[in-house]
Amino acid sequence: MLKDELQALQLTYCKLEERYKELQMHHDDIVSRWMTQKSELADRLNDENDKMFQMQRAKRKVELEDAAKEMQPDIRLSSGSDTMCPRLDGALFGGLATIPSRVLAKQEIHEGEVNALAFSGSGKMFATGGADRKVRLWTESGGVIESKGMLTGSNAPVMSVQFNIEEDMVLAASCDYASRIWTVNDQRPRFTLTRPHFKIKNFLFIKLLSCSRDDTLKIIDLRQEKVLRTLCADGFHVAADWARSAFSPDGQYAVAGSTDSAIYIWSTTTGKVETVLKDKDQSGSVMCCSWHPNGNSLFTCDRNRKLLVWF
Repeated sequence: MLKDELQALQLTYCKLEERYKELQMHHDDIVSRWMTQKSELADRLNDENDKMFQMQRAKRKVELEDAAKEMQPDIRLSSGSDTMCPRLDGALFGGLATIPSRVLAKQEIHEGEVNALAFSGSGKMFATGGADRKVRLWTESGGVIESKGMLTGSNAPVMSVQFNIEEDMVLAASCDYASRIWTVNDQRPRFTLTRPHFKIKNFLFIKLLSCSRDDTLKIIDLRQEKVLRTLCADGFHVAADWARSAFSPDGQYAVAGSTDSAIYIWSTTTGKVETVLKDKDQSGSVMCCSWHPNGNSLFTCDRNRKLLVWF
């Protein structure tokens, strides 16, 4: 009797073992098909993302080409010649730049380090932004720097400033996740532009000169999406992620400040250093540089709140 029961149990075990093996094979088949479907889905998504990226890239290229066409100088025939030559419009391109050699004026302009400096299109006024959360308006004539007002309302350090074309508004971007627009005449805030999850450090659409923490400047053609020239020098060290470099109005030079308070000027044609400027009274890292639109003077600001006008 016990022997019969044992045989019955062994038979049941064998059937269950066979069933288990069948279910295991079925399970493995389902997993394999599911993985295949997921792989095919991932491939389709990657293809769609690639197509979307290519479309966005093509669209951006067209937009940059259109923007570049709008910025091209007027072309006219030079007198007595059939040669086509560009006319440099001073209102648009500024004057021919000269390399400065001495300090014309110096003044403390903020209660904290200065992060940004920008001229109006005509050069009649310039704006600065600093860690004191203020935007200040200035004029300079013959070495005399005169305050024209102070724009308040930012809740964090101001990182970038810019005038509009009409020179009646100022836009400033700050680290409180917002950009603000003031009118120049009454110096009142008009608009606040906000977007969460990122800090605004620069709001320019096209940047052709980058200043990076590898202590180099790069001249970039965004239409071709390539670096045209890399500028560097012994002793040159970028002060911060938000340090501002600049082209001269005629595009012949690039300028940037260093941690040792020196100011380096390169030729954009040869890539060589043209000169290194340094004032004996300047000790802080140079944070921003900007050429006057007429090209005959250079303005620099440092972490010690000081503005220097080079001539």
